[in-house]
Amino acid sequence: MSLTVGLYVIIFDDGGVYKHWSLFIDGPTDAEKIILHVMSSSTRYCFDMRNSNTHKSATLLEMIHLCNMDTSKISMIKNVAKKWLSIMNIWAITVRTMSLTFWMT
Repeated sequence: MSLTVGLYVIIFDDGGVYKHWSLFIDGPTDAEKIILHVMSSSTRYCFDMRNSNTHKSATLLEMIHLCNMDTSKISMIKNVAKKWLSIMNIWAITVRTMSLTFWMT
């Protein structure tokens, strides 16, 4: 029988105006509990992946269970999350360029 872990959307209240949303892989040990998220400052995005036990977070508002997945899928989830960063950066650059072009004409 293969091992499975939970995949969640987690929502934090870090004191700002907006809530912070991340993906959480609930591995069997603390070392295998992984948070995947994109940090941003205006239109500059940075992918962040870290080991953290969300269950112990004081700022956790909600955990939304998406599915249980085989542990062999963890690498795939990490790769997909990293690829979304590239898409977000391209989108941000395109929007910024279009805005500048519009206002300069």
